[in-house]
Amino acid sequence: MPGLTRAVCAALTNTPSRLTGAEFRYLRLHLRLSQKALGQLFGNTEQSVAIWEKTDKIPLLADKHLRLIWAGHDNGNEVIKRVMDRLKIVEQVTQSTIVLKETRTGWKSKVELEPETSERLEIGREIMKKRRGVLRALAKS
Repeated sequence: MPGLTRAVCAALTNTPSRLTGAEFRYLRLHLRLSQKALGQLFGNTEQSVAIWEKTDKIPLLADKHLRLIWAGHDNGNEVIKRVMDRLKIVEQVTQSTIVLKETRTGWKSKVELEPETSERLEIGREIMKKRRGVLRALAKS
């Protein structure tokens, strides 16, 4: 099934016409992005993304950006993959504190999470590592 999903996404990103709401949603879900995360990425709200998908009125830049993100992610662009992973993690974080400390070499920053969030984040990281391992093994076969 992953091969079929990938083929459908590739076909959608290469179609010359604008994406429909359902096609936009399909690509978004394949990237495992919520409406909220995608809205934040594009500087919009979760509600905006929901309206685009429901009404088939996808802004041209959102259409092009989502295609570009999928293509980069599919072609193994590590920067795009890291950004996508980070978006998924950030969405799970409920509260954090940034702590700054001056050192001999300059200022260092550290993000401290509330204990419950920190545990969920660590579990999320472990799941992402396992998924990457499975995907690499599939790609080699």
